[in-house]
Amino acid sequence: MWTDSLTVLTLLATGVAAGIMSEVVLAGIPVFASMSPERYVWTHQRLDRRYEPTMPLLVLGSLVTSAVLAGIGDSAAQRWLHGLAAAGLLGTALVSQLVAVPLLRRQVRDVDSAALPAAWRDPRPRWKRWHQLRTALALFALAATALAAVQR
Repeated sequence: MWTDSLTVLTLLATGVAAGIMSEVVLAGIPVFASMSPERYVWTHQRLDRRYEPTMPLLVLGSLVTSAVLAGIGDSAAQRWLHGLAAAGLLGTALVSQLVAVPLLRRQVRDVDSAALPAAWRDPRPRWKRWHQLRTALALFALAATALAAVQR
């Protein structure tokens, strides 16, 4: 019974994380691309203040609960699907922490948007590719969790 509750919690957290990431792909990235570099940096700095504490908690929390469910799921199919979800969330977390966050730290968070350094390199094309990858991984995890939720 409590595995069902943990599955629902995992499904909700993974769905929120994947949904936020999808919104950025569908709306944020095109809007960022239309902005001047200075306006982009200014805007991303302000958005990041809200996403940064929330997204790691959602992704890592879902990763932990998926891993737990991979070990204690009620059926082999559930355990396998939760394991796949955990792998997708681990990929999401690794892309975020090893690539996307350091890239933004160097080119967005730690710069003055009103006076970009001469050596500033626009991170948008590279960040877009990495963000699309982590979004695909999160959506994969969501699909695996949803399938696990309906297995018996």
